[in-house]
Amino acid sequence: MVLFAEQVVITQPSEGNFFAFSAVCPHQGCMVQEPEDGRIVCPCHDSRFELDGSRIAVPQLPGYGLVRFR
Repeated sequence: MVLFAEQVVITQPSEGNFFAFSAVCPHQGCMVQEPEDGRIVCPCHDSRFELDGSRIAVPQLPGYGLVRFR
């Protein structure tokens, strides 16, 4: 779920486990889309993240993931 006004994405990768991240993609600052098919995708340049916020593919930013709230 993406809370666009708050710029937060909330995921539940497994039962009882929830994560909250900045919904702003670290690549160029676009807002990510609603999680779908177990992935979080940025529509600007197809950056992709796992539901735990880890990076699958981010153009030109190796090692970057979504900023996790604790």
